[in-house]
Amino acid sequence: MFPVDVSLLRKDPEKFKEAFRKRFMEVGEKLVDRALELDEKRRSIQKELDSLRSNLNKLSKAVGIIKSYSSGKISREDALNRLSSFLSEPEKYLNEDGEKLLREKIFEIKRRISELEQEFKKVTQELVDTLWKFPNFVDEEVPIGPDDSYNVPIRFWGIPRVWKGHLNSFKEQTEKYGFKIVELREFFTDSYQKYVKDLEKLKIVYESLKGDEDFREINFNEVLDFDELNKDKIVPYVLIEWEPKHHYDLVKEFDLADTDKAGEVAGSRFYFEKNSLVFLDLALSLYGLKFYQKLGYNSVILPPYLMRKDVEAKITYYEAFKEAIYHVVEDDLILITTSEHPICAYYMNTTFDEKELPIKILAWSPAFRKEAGAHGKDTKGIFRTHQFHKVELHIICKLNEDKKYLMDLLEAFEKFMQSLNIPYRI
Repeated sequence: MFPVDVSLLRKDPEKFKEAFRKRFMEVGEKLVDRALELDEKRRSIQKELDSLRSNLNKLSKAVGIIKSYSSGKISREDALNRLSSFLSEPEKYLNEDGEKLLREKIFEIKRRISELEQEFKKVTQELVDTLWKFPNFVDEEVPIGPDDSYNVPIRFWGIPRVWKGHLNSFKEQTEKYGFKIVELREFFTDSYQKYVKDLEKLKIVYESLKGDEDFREINFNEVLDFDELNKDKIVPYVLIEWEPKHHYDLVKEFDLADTDKAGEVAGSRFYFEKNSLVFLDLALSLYGLKFYQKLGYNSVILPPYLMRKDVEAKITYYEAFKEAIYHVVEDDLILITTSEHPICAYYMNTTFDEKELPIKILAWSPAFRKEAGAHGKDTKGIFRTHQFHKVELHIICKLNEDKKYLMDLLEAFEKFMQSLNIPYRI
């Protein structure tokens, strides 16, 4: 019923306040206190309702007894004995006005119950709305900071090309976390031989990445031991003299996308995908689906592209995201922002047997987002758009195994990136 464990909130409100503080959300203190206030009010109303309903039940039974006495079915003594279980002064009701008095009390109790039920519903809804604003707890290993500049890389993979104009920035962003950057040609020397798996292939990789020879694809795992490199906090790179082109320029140069025409047709932040990029988009999606299926993500789903708004509201705090959602107003539908939400809806009201878990889900879908915030305002090209395609992994598991399967997701992602030979950091 509630998006937050209310019993835990009552027991340890400070735990929830700390979750807000770790996310630098100043409203946390007030929201937690308000939630506790609403919970107390809700329980107080529930207690009164329970008492009133119990009294209503007793008075209804008392009316039945009086009717039986009035019709001569039971004696006065028997009626008094029975009424004493429900009324403090039973004898005052064994007259011609007794039933009328009880019915007046019943009417007032029903009226009060109706009022309290409305108030209970209102308070409960406000409590639910308040609890939806609570963030998840932050894992103890997560660095605390107001933005992503506080994130701490724990390992690197691959051999990135670094343009000389970005070298100082790359060095600063890497070495401030205790890692040392080393140009790839240094690995040809004895000083770094322990990290080299195949020196001849490593030289080919070096020349290919430098751009001095025709590019030859060799997976980085074939030439370097990244486990050992991360253990010693060493990050290899190849320094290039030529400035890489922005993807915005590349899609224009090779006629892969057209944002200008899309702007005329659909508005800003849309694009026509064209020529080889269409095949690359679809091929990468299919490759990802097949790759992850081989890793055990066997529940493959392509969800509906639209959802009912009332269903979306059951899955997430709708009010927080409504500005980023496209709405089909006349049908009360929304365009999905991720496959996660229709997949959650697919399993809503489902009770799983523990033996069925984990369920590893693989999904492909388009995603539609307004990106109304400043975060996406000044990004050129097709990096942050209103419509794009996604391959997603989801796992339904037991609560105490969630972190284990989070690591499984991370491992699957790393294997995928390594299969594409794309450098990354975690």
